[in-house]
Amino acid sequence: MPATPGGDNGAADAGVDRYGPVEAMPQDLTRNYHLWREADARGDDEESDAAFGEVFKSCVFEPLPSAAFTARTMAAIAVVSAADARRAVLIRRALVWSGVPAVCLAAYFAAGPLLSILSDAFVALLNLLVRFVVWLANGASLRSGAWSVLTAIGRAAAEKAKTNETNRTWK
Repeated sequence: MPATPGGDNGAADAGVDRYGPVEAMPQDLTRNYHLWREADARGDDEESDAAFGEVFKSCVFEPLPSAAFTARTMAAIAVVSAADARRAVLIRRALVWSGVPAVCLAAYFAAGPLLSILSDAFVALLNLLVRFVVWLANGASLRSGAWSVLTAIGRAAAEKAKTNETNRTWK
């Protein structure tokens, strides 16, 4: 079994798994961590750097991955990333080229009802405006109160709702 980095710090070998030797966590890792944090809090850079080096040595065990393993892993990641990028481009193209006709169809079928609703609203607004002008011309402020105004608006809205019911056609 390889020696634990950082010297003899009380760590015991935990065994071997399929990746290689497994070592137990060093017992003084916590102590080194606290030394590092205390030195850093005091502003002692030299002692803080030395304590951090010990913490790092306690956390990173040998053997590190080989260069061949790292190269194979990075090559596999590059292949998968390229495949993901191609798939994303294909999906984006499919969504755009299927979305454009769908939006055109939706606009085509929605244009009729939308224009009908907008023209009905415009006519109702003109009717309300004409009634308001006639009401003002008849001297509304002299003989009408707020309830009369609300009654006139309610009658206009009821008339509009009634004409919408009779003009509505479903195919």
